[in-house]
Amino acid sequence: MSKYELLVFEGIEQPGEEIIVTIMLVLTELDKLLIYINIHA
Repeated sequence: MSKYELLVFEGIEQPGEEIIVTIMLVLTELDKLLIYINIHA
């Protein structure tokens, strides 16, 4: 299980607002990863 999946999994057990924050954090990290891959491709 990746740390992203773990964050989402933990978020599911918490009330709604925390889930949204967690998803936004994951999407932000994925964006950074995609930008990094594009720059170094």
